[in-house]
Amino acid sequence: MSGAKKSVSTILTLWLLSMQMADFRAERIMGEERNDDFDFDGLPGTQHEFKLEVGGGMEECFYQRVAQGALMHVNFEVLQGGDRNLNVMIRDFRNQVVEGTYWKSDGIMEYTAPFEGTFSVCVDNTYSRFTHKLIYIFFMTYVLADWKAYIQEFDEVKNIAENLTHSMNNVELSLHQMKMSQTQARFNVIKDFYLVWGNNKYVQNWSLAQCLLIVAASVAQVFALRRMFRTTNVTPTAKPRA
Repeated sequence: MSGAKKSVSTILTLWLLSMQMADFRAERIMGEERNDDFDFDGLPGTQHEFKLEVGGGMEECFYQRVAQGALMHVNFEVLQGGDRNLNVMIRDFRNQVVEGTYWKSDGIMEYTAPFEGTFSVCVDNTYSRFTHKLIYIFFMTYVLADWKAYIQEFDEVKNIAENLTHSMNNVELSLHQMKMSQTQARFNVIKDFYLVWGNNKYVQNWSLAQCLLIVAASVAQVFALRRMFRTTNVTPTAKPRA
């Protein structure tokens, strides 16, 4: 019995963790549904959690279709009303009571369905004819094999997500390194441009200076040679040269 309780506690813990984490199963709300019965949360099995007010001398029931071999778990607690005691029962499709808790303010019931069918959970307040009672109910059904398959699939999707995250981090790091390389290359291009521009200006200025120097030297040489070979038709004494 203790092993069964531990198994139920494990399943409940997995259920609560799965409800808090993201749902990786795709659900089609506007299109076709994955199962015949609409799946509200994408988890295997069903879960209902609600408050119910039961009038004095009345009995309220709600119904749920259950798969063969599924474990039904019912947890209830009376919040308000009189002595806060009432009857809670699980009935099969023949309206026979298969599990029940009688005249208590809280309790836990579990039942494994031997066949597929519609079961009902009934809250009986017929013994309190004039007292309304407010009851909190948590109802869950699941098949252990489906839960194991779901957890395995969940772990596989988690591993895929971790691998994808690692790959995306590597891609992001590569892009960052590429941006740094491109930035360094642009800096080198700018530096080389100003170096070439400075060298070009230096060469142009020196070439212009050398050209001016050559022209000036050529003019001076021509002037000197012409002055050197310049002669007159008369001598300094005004006699004609022979």
